[in-house]
Amino acid sequence: NDPQTLYENLRALFEVVRAAAEGGTTLAHPESVGSSVEAMLATAVKYNDQIHRVVSSFVMSMGAREYSEGPTKTLPRIIEKKDNDYGGDFLKVVDVVRSSAVFHSLLELNAAVVALMDPSGPIVVVRIKDRISTPLDSGYR
Repeated sequence: NDPQTLYENLRALFEVVRAAAEGGTTLAHPESVGSSVEAMLATAVKYNDQIHRVVSSFVMSMGAREYSEGPTKTLPRIIEKKDNDYGGDFLKVVDVVRSSAVFHSLLELNAAVVALMDPSGPIVVVRIKDRISTPLDSGYR
């Protein structure tokens, strides 16, 4: 695999997510996660360990060398994103539980990207920010 294949697969994953959104699939949490920002955060905290087990298992099975749990997004930051980015809809803040994985080759990363496109897989992608083929001006990926 070369970088071009990875870029193509990232674009394909982006298109799968975009098409699902256009087809009426919501890019927000179901209302069952809570009726308020506080309830949603409590749900995220409750299931934090379970989410990390699933994601860690997935990325490590794809060849990741490291998996790091990020901190749960704070209540003030959720409120800020809800107000500034999502028109007051807190259910659209989908990154309350966060993590990162380190892959040492494009081949391993590409395998993970391809696996994420599998609708029957353990993880459903609801939004993607492709900072590999479209990095920020600052270089942040």
